[in-house]
Amino acid sequence: MRNLLLTVLFAATAFSLCAQDRIVFTYDDVGNRTSREMQTVILPADSTAASDTTNVATDLLANYVIKVYPNPTYGQLSVEIVDFEMDKPLTVIVSDRSGIILQQHIMNQPSINLDLSRYPQAAWYIVTFVLEGERKDFKIIKL
Repeated sequence: MRNLLLTVLFAATAFSLCAQDRIVFTYDDVGNRTSREMQTVILPADSTAASDTTNVATDLLANYVIKVYPNPTYGQLSVEIVDFEMDKPLTVIVSDRSGIILQQHIMNQPSINLDLSRYPQAAWYIVTFVLEGERKDFKIIKL
């Protein structure tokens, strides 16, 4: 009877909440990790953390706002450039930690989806944007 009660109690709590721990790292300009913070995110049971747009990395490149999400990702990575003028070639490069180029694209529209699902899980991949000699790197975690 006691085992049955414990099983029912465990099952009821397991299906009602879905908690996810994530570790957030911050880096200095050289790439050295400066801090590590563990965050516990409690989600409803029917949501998935990798499909929302709350984990958006945003930065500036030549006065354009670049948004990359979700990070971390299970494979599909969305890239948006706010107010992007199509007359300037913007190169998007996906590489692994050792610098090997896995994908390279020329953006001719303000948004693009990158498929990282065929690559193994890794601590991070680098998505590099190059526009008029300027470059911006985003570190992406693949789950």
